[in-house]
Parts: sequence; C-alpha cells; structure tokens
Amino acid sequence: DDKCGNAAYQSGNQGGLALDPGETWVYSCTYTPSFPSQFPNCLTNVATATGTYGNQTVQAQDDYTLCPFVLRKKIFLYWDHQEATIPYTGTDNTPFTVKVHKDGTELGETTVSQEAERQFWLSQGTWKFCEVNVPAGYTPAYECITYTTSQGYPDWTYPNVITYDLAIDKTCPATAKPGETITYEYKVTNAGPASVPAVVTDDKCSPAVYQSGDNGNGKVDPGEIWTFTCQYVVPVPGGAGIMTPVLPTITNTATVKDPNLPTASWFLGGDRNLSNNTDICTVTISDGDGGYKPGEFCTYTQGGWGAPPNGNNVGQLLKDNFDFVYPSQTLEVGISGAAGFSMLFQDSATLQSYQYITAYLPSGATAGALEHDYVNPTDKNESGVFGGQVTALQLNVDFAEAGKMPQTGSTHVGALKLCNTGTSFDGQTVASVLAAANTALGGGAIPTGFTVSTLNDLVDNLNKAFDNCLPSDWAQTNLCK
Repeated sequence: DDKCGNAAYQSGNQGGLALDPGETWVYSCTYTPSFPSQFPNCLTNVATATGTYGNQTVQAQDDYTLCPFVLRKKIFLYWDHQEATIPYTGTDNTPFTVKVHKDGTELGETTVSQEAERQFWLSQGTWKFCEVNVPAGYTPAYECITYTTSQGYPDWTYPNVITYDLAIDKTCPATAKPGETITYEYKVTNAGPASVPAVVTDDKCSPAVYQSGDNGNGKVDPGEIWTFTCQYVVPVPGGAGIMTPVLPTITNTATVKDPNLPTASWFLGGDRNLSNNTDICTVTISDGDGGYKPGEFCTYTQGGWGAPPNGNNVGQLLKDNFDFVYPSQTLEVGISGAAGFSMLFQDSATLQSYQYITAYLPSGATAGALEHDYVNPTDKNESGVFGGQVTALQLNVDFAEAGKMPQTGSTHVGALKLCNTGTSFDGQTVASVLAAANTALGGGAIPTGFTVSTLNDLVDNLNKAFDNCLPSDWAQTNLCK
C-alpha cells in the first residue's frame, strides 16, 4: 500500500504456496491519516498486488478514496437572513442526534453539539445528514444537509434555533378612586430553553420599572421570576369644564418581549408561545365609600358653565341644549315680578341667551341679595358671587331634569335630599334648596339659621357635589338618595 507499506496476510489460502483459481486471499494494513493536515483534500490509497510464477511477474492495482468532511453545530437565537441572524450567546452544549445516509441507505447515527464537532472520512458518493428527535425548544433550520464528495467545501454547519417562552402575570388593585396613585405589579418568567433579556410595557402605564429576580446576567433564565412595578395615576376625566364622565373600569394590557427581537418581516426563532406574552388587569373605578359612583350624577361649577363653547366642554353643552332645556329661550333667577328682584338672561338683537350666561359666569364680589332687576347682566360683580352660584345651580338642576347631563343615574340631582348637614334643610331636596336660594337672592326671606354668606357656601357645595361627574366627599356625606 502506498500509504501504509506492506500489508499482512490474514486468510484465504486453502493450501500450497500459490493463489489458486477461486481463492480469495485477505490482507490488511493499518494507516491513520492526519485529518487536520489532509483537510480539505481527499485521500487516495493505491494498493498493489504482485505475484510470480516461474520467471513471470504479474501485478494488479486498486485504489480507494476517502474525503474529509466536518459537521458542526451552531445555535442561533434568531435565524434566516443577515438582518435577523443573531447567534445565541449563552452556553449551550446540547447534543443533537443526526442520522447518516449514503446514496439513499441509512448507515447509522451520530451526535453533534456546538462544542463537539464531528469529523468524517467519507467514501465517494452522496451523503445526507438529518437531525432526528430534536430536543424540545429547538427548531432545525434545515431538514437535512446533503453533500456529494469532492463537490463544494467539505465543512458544513447545521444551524438550530433555540426558542424561549416569556410569560407575564399582571396584578392590580380591585378598586381605585379617580386621582388615586395605584401600583401595578408584573411577574415575568421564561420556560426556556433560551435565556433572553426582557422588557415590559403597559399600554396605559409607563415606565414599568425592574425590581428583582435577575441573577446578574441581564437575562431571564428558566426558573427565574423577574418583578416589575409601575405607578399609575387614575385619571380624573376632563379636568376643569370638561363633561366627560368617569369610566366604570380601567383595563390595562401589559406585554413582555425580548428587546432585541428583530424587526424583519420574517425570521426563524423567538417566543414559541405568544398567548402568554400579554396580560390584562381591570380596576373598578369607585368612590371608595360605597355611596355615589363616578358618573352617576353630574354637576358643574360657575367656571364650567361660564367657559366659552369648545369641543366637548360644558360651555358647548350649554350652547347646544339651552333652547331645549328652556323653550322660552330665557333663564331667570331670583324672584320674578314685583315681589322681589331677579336676573333675566334672554336673547337680544345681537346675542343669544346662553352667550350672556357665558359672559356673566363666574361672578365675584361679596355674596349678597339683589337690590334691583338685571337683564343680561355684564358686570360679574353686580350680583356678587351668590348670583353666580344660584345661576349655576339652576342650570345644574334644570339640565339634569331635562336629561341633558352625561350621567348614568336614573334620577336627577334636584331630587336628591340633604342629610347630615345639621341644618333646617336636612330631609329636603336640592330643588327645595334652590328655591330657597332664589328667594334669598331676590331679596326675600333667608332660611332659618342661615345668612346669605352661609347659604352661598351651601349652594357652592351643591355645585361641586358631582363636579365633572365625580362625587365629592361632601356629597357622599350630605346628599342622600
């Protein structure tokens, strides 16, 4: 043999010193080629058999070629093309089983891992390497690798994608009040096998701040529980002068994902179970006292009614519905006729009634009774603050009774009764207080135990009782259904 020298006879001679017709003599010779020094070139051995008979010498030759081939394993976190090809940087020596075929015939199995490549000497032909029984959580990038000896570079890498399963569990308080700061809590887990970093987002609360759980590598490992929190202020709908009622509940959706997730439209890998990447949490918005609920009743202050019409504000509510609530297109507060004094808002040649109300509210100066009649008053101080408060309460009661308030309650604010005030109005309706306030404003009798100033304070509390559809603490205590 040109590589290993003289071969040693093994068997086949049935007697005598000659190779007889029909005999097959077997020889063997051991040779260990150097894979690194030979790679990537094929290795051909030439064997020569020499025989003599008398003075004749005859020879026969045969050769056999083996080609080196390397099968490697590479684990990717994301794989398909350059934009989305991200190697997995974690330690992973998982063995993968590979079935080996030659020219359509299965020859056996081997294993390969990232840390343990496989070196083969392949006889000439077409070979196929196919992964079988792929470990859970891994996805093969190829079904099989096919290689024909002497065609192409004999060093192939079989890629696999290691997946992960991030999950999030969000918790929140059962109830909260508008304006209250609540804490959302998030727990993030990963069923692996890949360890990946995690970022938590919430569609209504930001930022979700990491609290604990990481072992120091910056990745959610299988078995770890990462915790996040987010401080959320329950919104107070609208703000000054806005009519938007309070929603009965607030539902937030939290999402967890790998911040390094590719933006490519298609790639292999990632989270294999997207159903647990999000979680919702619903908070019931309540007053916290079990009395009036947000949105059940609505009132607005002088400032709300006096705001210029705009979008969805109270001034727009006044403009759009004034003629419906007051078919005569007039609003009068105080005492009508000769028995006292009043303020009358009515259409003129240049302005409509609601525009005079907008211009008048909010009023100021010391609370007091009217000393003469006013028609479309323009001086905010002419009637004092009491005139503005009575006008606002009149609007609150009339608009609610006409069904033009954005409330959910089936009754209107004028029908509610005062309670726990310790005054003569306990047990009487808001409409009764309004009637007494109109009388006092017009210069008539003042209710027992009150002055114009203290009556003004009571009317102010009524105007603020459900400001922007949120029940005040005063309303919870001093208004009964």
